[in-house]
Amino acid sequence: MGLDFTRARYRRPSHTLDVAAAEVVLAVELLDLLDWHPDLVHSVTPDGRFLFANRAWLAALGYERADLPRLTLLDVAAPEDHPFVVNRIADALDGHALPSERAHLVRRDGTRLAVDGSTVMHFMDGLPIGTITIMRSAGPPARGALQGA
Repeated sequence: MGLDFTRARYRRPSHTLDVAAAEVVLAVELLDLLDWHPDLVHSVTPDGRFLFANRAWLAALGYERADLPRLTLLDVAAPEDHPFVVNRIADALDGHALPSERAHLVRRDGTRLAVDGSTVMHFMDGLPIGTITIMRSAGPPARGALQGA
């Protein structure tokens, strides 16, 4: 038997809900949830600067949170994937949904990490503010795959 929220006994608070404050609290809580998510999660601006990378992303790629301000998405994307990444951001800017696709990231130590991930662009007042990409490791590189940058 499912929950029937229409019949739940709920008392409205006597004060009015501050929607803007509630949105801020929700955004902070969602960011905390994403930070602890086991998949690799990052957010970048339309020009590729990092807004956020979660703990799993940082650990998998060998970076610290303090490294993010100096990095761009092209710094961590494998060079052969740069055209793909640029086109993917352009498609996101055009409002297209981006299904899961394979890409290759370069760890701080120069080794490669194959990932499968989906990206969505977020807009505010019609202007793009950034992407959120959620990725999973696609496993170890195939035998004979190029290692290093």
